[in-house]
Order: sequence, then structure tokens, then C-alpha cells
Amino acid sequence: MRVYKRLLSANASTAAAISVSLVMAQEALDADVLANERAETKSFFELKPKSDMERLNLEAVHDLNLGESPSAFIKALWKQFTGRIPGEDLVKDYSSQLGSGTYPRRIDLGIALAEKAGVQPKWQYSDPWRTQKILKPAASKELAREVGAIFMFFFTSPVGPNGGPGWANNHVPGMTTPASIYRSKSTNRNIPKDGLYHPDNPGFWYREFRDSRHAGLDFLLLNVYGPDLKLSAVSALQSGLERLREEDGKNVVKLGLFDDTWTWGQPWFGAFWEQKPDCLKVVETSRVLYESKWKPFFKALPREHWYLIDGRPMIYFYNSNTLQNRQNFDCVLPAMKEMFKRDFGVTPWVAVDTAFNYRPAMKLASDSHFKWYTFDLEKNYASETRRGITLSHSMVRWDGVSRGNGSKERAATTEDLIVKDDRILRQVLDDTRQSDILVLATWNDLGEGTGINRSYDYYWDGKWKQPNHFMELIRRSQSGELLQSP
Repeated sequence: MRVYKRLLSANASTAAAISVSLVMAQEALDADVLANERAETKSFFELKPKSDMERLNLEAVHDLNLGESPSAFIKALWKQFTGRIPGEDLVKDYSSQLGSGTYPRRIDLGIALAEKAGVQPKWQYSDPWRTQKILKPAASKELAREVGAIFMFFFTSPVGPNGGPGWANNHVPGMTTPASIYRSKSTNRNIPKDGLYHPDNPGFWYREFRDSRHAGLDFLLLNVYGPDLKLSAVSALQSGLERLREEDGKNVVKLGLFDDTWTWGQPWFGAFWEQKPDCLKVVETSRVLYESKWKPFFKALPREHWYLIDGRPMIYFYNSNTLQNRQNFDCVLPAMKEMFKRDFGVTPWVAVDTAFNYRPAMKLASDSHFKWYTFDLEKNYASETRRGITLSHSMVRWDGVSRGNGSKERAATTEDLIVKDDRILRQVLDDTRQSDILVLATWNDLGEGTGINRSYDYYWDGKWKQPNHFMELIRRSQSGELLQSP
């Protein structure tokens, strides 16, 4: 305030000079903050010491995460298979093939080596890092673009069907045994999933939300199937949000709804979910869809956590080919919006899957649209501008081999889509800088391998990448940095 009063009394030239100086000082301060952020996170995690080959023995369970370099990996695995260090010819023959079209992943080469050794492997994935560090929220943002991601919470760790190491080809703390970083703060010792990557654990929600702010995400869209809105998970979510507010309210990520329609018609969740809503029955279907997900979700979520676009909560509506006569959804959606406005006093902002774009009327009923699977697009992302808002959507990683094989590891084939590295994410972050909103699919779908969240075994180009590697790219992009080489 004192600086402001002095400026008012100064002559115009002096005021201008002071103003320029202040701007330059602030820019220098911002640059220092950004430089410190990058220095902190560049080598934030430290790998454990190299495996001692003399002490490594023949094992009944085979750790795929020992050894950073291809040669060290091969030696550690062969010693576990046979009790012997492999000959140099074997190491040389296979080292150059890790990361190739023949063996694109560690698991692919591991399976080949097991066959050569005549072993039926039983895989495990240890954390190669000394500790899982606490990550600080991003402190700087230069781009106006808001970035969010689809957030999954269907995990059943440490067991199947949606948990355990075999189901995923990237692994996170808390998948198989409780991890301290996912512990709940509660003194209640009766939290059955405490420390596990599981939606009944408040520590799961808290840590993932804090990590998303480290990435510089503005929002997450929670993937709701319907049956997952059970009391235990909702209560854990609310506890995680409460802890965030208490510790650092300004860095609490905002949340929207991803309505995943896959559950309709499935036999595993009770009679209600066995039905397939018919969009020709507008009154009945709009009520069923609204009351099963939209209403309970936003009723359970405190308004201060709603992600808003022009003051309206964001909803993504996904197609799983389960709604009958979906070409009539343009009649169902307005009725659902009216119900929402009646109950919450505001009309939601709804982006629909492009599969619902049968008629021009959908452009009036919805607020935007998205294309879920973008690997078949030349640009690797889809964008639409409507009513002055540009929404871009992209899927930047993929490895669903194990998920599609009964949650059992198998070697990838040339027909499998494998996108493990950061090439697409870098390109999409650069190319969508002018978008108002960018949605990434996904934050943490471990089974399909599309996640960009904390993982302890990101590996390509013959070395481990930091557990926050993809998060770091987002925060760098949001701070204004171009990520692709000229």
C-alpha cells in the first residue's frame, strides 16, 4: 500500500520507471521460483543401490525391477531363474533388444528369458526407489489453459479383478502391501484398507489429490460407474478432502464427474444395474440416469470442490454401447440437466462422447463433445470450440496387455498397442497451449496403462524414469515451457 501511494504522488516518468522495475523484479522472482522447482524435482528420487549379484540367489518369485541398465536387469533376472550369473554372450545378445519391437517392455524380455531358462516365472515388482517422496504443489503457472484428467477409483488392491501387479503394467505404491505414503492420517486403527491403493482408504484420495496438484492439474473428473458410489468410498473421499482443506486449502484440486455408462446391463452389481436404459423412454431413462449417479455424486461432493466452467459444474458423459437407442440421447440430456438445476440451482456443463452426435440437436443439448480414444488421430488429440470455449482431449499412454489377458502377464505382440513413453504427452501439451481446457485420459487407469500418476517403475530408453516423470512434464508445460525439441 505504501508503494502504491508513492506511485500516485510521483510524476509520470518516475511512476513508469518504478512500474517497469517492479514488473522486472516480479519476473525475476517468478523465474527463480520456477528454477528452484525444477532443481528440486529433477533428481528428487534416488534409486536403491545396485543389486549384489553374489548375494542374489535362485528364487521362487522373480523380481522384474532389479537392475537399471539392460545388462544389469538380465543378470539379476537370470540369477533368480538359475542361481548363476549368465555368460557375456547371453547378456550381449539380449541387452540391445530391450525396448525394441521384439521386446518393448521389461516384462517381454523377462518372459523370453524365463522360457530360455526353462522356468515358469512368478513375477513380483519391487520399488526400485529408496523412498517415495512427498511432492509439493506446483507454484507457478503461466498458461491460461486449465488441465484436468480422468480419475479412476475402481481399485480392489491388493487382489483382483482391478488390483494386484499382474493386472497392470505400471505399478504404484500400495498395490500389493500398505505403503506409508498412502496411510490415512486418522488415529482410527480400524481402517481396513489403510495404506492400500483402494477407494475405501482416505489416504488414497488424499495422496492422489495432492500429487495431482504437484502436476499442476486444475481438476480431476472422477470416473463413476455407479455401484462404486458406496458409503465406504464416499466417506473416505470426504475424509481425504477434509484433510486437504485443513492442510492447504488453496491447493485443493477441483472435481467433476465422468459418467461411465459401462455398468448398465452388467450381471455383477445387482438387478438395478442389469437394466439397459432406453433413450426412447425419455422420462424414465433421464430419471434413472440422473438419480443413479449425477444426484448422489454432487450431493456427496462439497460445492467448494466443484470444478466450474462459467459457474457450472463439469460433467463428461461417456459411451460404452450400453444405452439403448442412444441416437435419442439429445432428448434425454436436457431432461437430466433440468433435474440437476431443480436440485442444485445451477445447470451443469456437459461434454458428451462423440458417439452421441447423431443429430444436430445434440449440439444444442450438450455444451461440448470429446473423442475418448485418440491414438487413431494424426494429431493425437481432438478439439472442439463451442460458445467461445475450446475443449481438447487426449489419451497419451497405453499398455492394456495384461488387463486383456485375464490379469496375467504375457509378452506383447506386434498387434498390441504399446505407448509407454512421454512422446505423445509432450506433443499434446505443446500443441494445445491455446486451448481453454485440456482433458487427459487418464490420471491413473493402471489396467489400460494410460496413467500419468506416481508410478515406481516407469522404464524406457534403458533406464528408470522418476516416479513423478509425467507430472513434471505437465507442470513445466503450464509454466510456459515448450517440451519438444525444435
